[in-house]
Amino acid sequence: MSNPVHTQTAVAADAAHWDVGGHRIWESTDPGVLLHHRTGLRFAADSAGRPIATVTRHLDWTGEGYETTGGAATFEFLGADSEDMAAVLSLQDTWTRAVRAGGYRGPDPRYRPLPVRDAVLSAELDAADATLPGPPGGTTLQVGLTAAGADAWAAAVTGRRPVAGTIRLSCSYPRLMPPATAVVRLHGRKVYNGLSASLDRAADGELSGTAAEIRAAWAGLVRGGAVEVTFSGAPAGELVAVRDGLVDQIRENLFDLMFAVRPGATTGPPVHVLRWKRAADVPDLPLTVTVGGLTWLTTTLEASVAELLARLDSGVVHDVRSAVSVPVTVDVAPCDLVASVVVSLDFGDLRPPEVHTFDKAGGTRRVTVTTEHPGQFSVGYRAQLVFSPPRLPVVPVRGSTSPGDPHVLLRPERWLARQEFLLVVSEDGRAGTWQESDTMTVSTRCGGAVRSAAVTPGLPVTITHAVVDDRPAQCALTVAGSVGGVLVQGTRECRVDGGTVLILVENGALRIITADDPFDGPRGEPVVRREIPPDAEAGRGIAVTSPVALVPQPTTVSGWAAAIAMVAGARERKPITAAQVAGDAGMDLDTPYEWPRIREAAGAWRLAEELVAGLSPRDWAALLLDWGPIWVVRPDSPHRGVVVSGITGDGTPEGTSVRVNDPWPPATGAVAHVTFIRFDREFGAGARTALVHG
Repeated sequence: MSNPVHTQTAVAADAAHWDVGGHRIWESTDPGVLLHHRTGLRFAADSAGRPIATVTRHLDWTGEGYETTGGAATFEFLGADSEDMAAVLSLQDTWTRAVRAGGYRGPDPRYRPLPVRDAVLSAELDAADATLPGPPGGTTLQVGLTAAGADAWAAAVTGRRPVAGTIRLSCSYPRLMPPATAVVRLHGRKVYNGLSASLDRAADGELSGTAAEIRAAWAGLVRGGAVEVTFSGAPAGELVAVRDGLVDQIRENLFDLMFAVRPGATTGPPVHVLRWKRAADVPDLPLTVTVGGLTWLTTTLEASVAELLARLDSGVVHDVRSAVSVPVTVDVAPCDLVASVVVSLDFGDLRPPEVHTFDKAGGTRRVTVTTEHPGQFSVGYRAQLVFSPPRLPVVPVRGSTSPGDPHVLLRPERWLARQEFLLVVSEDGRAGTWQESDTMTVSTRCGGAVRSAAVTPGLPVTITHAVVDDRPAQCALTVAGSVGGVLVQGTRECRVDGGTVLILVENGALRIITADDPFDGPRGEPVVRREIPPDAEAGRGIAVTSPVALVPQPTTVSGWAAAIAMVAGARERKPITAAQVAGDAGMDLDTPYEWPRIREAAGAWRLAEELVAGLSPRDWAALLLDWGPIWVVRPDSPHRGVVVSGITGDGTPEGTSVRVNDPWPPATGAVAHVTFIRFDREFGAGARTALVHG
């Protein structure tokens, strides 16, 4: 421990010292010069004054979210002599007042940093949280963190969680010592008994305390003779002057031999535990220390990991996420009226934009994006829908995907508004005559676009408009023509997709009836229930339509509620929703109910159930006249069925079509005309088919 004498300022052999506000002030070998150093462990700071410290968490994507897999921490500490000069200047007046009050009698003091060397960092850490990748040294500490440790240390930065561990910085400082030899003897039993009186005792006999408490206890051991120090080799006066410094140095040398840091989390100063639990366990330890001239002694600064982390702010915590490849999907549903759909995708900073083109068949395109935030990023898109009738306007669409669900779904049908028109000619409540010279034209104006079509009795005609910007489609309707030599004309506003518009020519007078209007004719009978020609062999066809508003099913298993809503709404002549049907029956729209429960719901709306087999087209026409719209459903599969709302043709299975309101697909539904042969095969009244009507 002894070193040659060097010409430099050092702590004087008989130096007094003063502890002032986190600093220790020493008398030096240079009269009038006082040496200072910090007594606590502190982070080094960057040019902006921020602590040089980082806590990094490594996170990997699990498919449902990120999971911490490990991490690291790096800390840069100040040496015992490292001080900001401006801070030192601001403290010097305080130091001078303190040392004068503490007995300093020298000239006005000048302050210099205590010379130190051989700085060594060490750490005692909980192995479940942290490990040291290499031997400690210098003033920079690098720590490897487990998954649990990375989360715990990050939480400790905000003080939300205690963590275990202690960090120490030891360094050497010079002191001028007289040539001397100190022989130290620890009297084991006396040491144990002295510590028992000064430190905390656990139930199992364990003795523990902080470093400050142990220093105080050590001084008591020396005074009481439990630690016996014998000096030789120098005049007694000189030995008395350096005795306290040597005793402190001996404590530093024996500290790690006698104490270990208590494991476990803590938020305060580190707690050290005496390695021996009984007086008989403590050996009588002899130790010889030789000093002389300029001798480098050791001082130690320490702090708990929890204390250090609590001094930091959340800006030092960094999350490093693994990059994940995420598929971005663009789906365009098929639509016969589409000429092209052009979709432009904007991925932000993740990758360059892309453009994809689809035709009427639609399709799917997939693009892979690599990101560190798969659960957060979204994709912006712009689309142009060009429809095949050139008179339909181009529809622009824009939007973005939901965070974590990069799926673009475009259904061109959503931007198409279809309006069906049915012409009925009536004379005194019976089917009227339509001559070859008779004409009738329907014109609609919707959003600036004008579409026209000729209509004839009994054959529904559909006019399609493109809807821009999701605005509700309203159209101005004009009907004009000549029936039986009489000119007829009428206009009105109506909702597109608001159900079938009935054009009724009754005894030469024109009425335009929408789904929002009452359905009764002048005799109180629904005008749509037309009489079937009595002579089936006369060659005349059939044309029966019962207007009914389409009600889509909200979920995959709620077709029953939508069908009941359509049939009951036609009878009540007011709109009814699937949710209203389910609510009135004490049911919900997400449960796959069996037929007996659904039959109860239909009964609550006063709907009747019939089992009829082997119906011909004319039989269906008669039932539509008598009952109105009919829900056709198989009790063994009650979640799929259709509402029959019309039948048109020559009366033969091959030449007749059936109009069905299908609640499927969810949220949109569909109105379709199918051949009677196909209808009879898929939905016809067989032995296991129920007909539900109003």
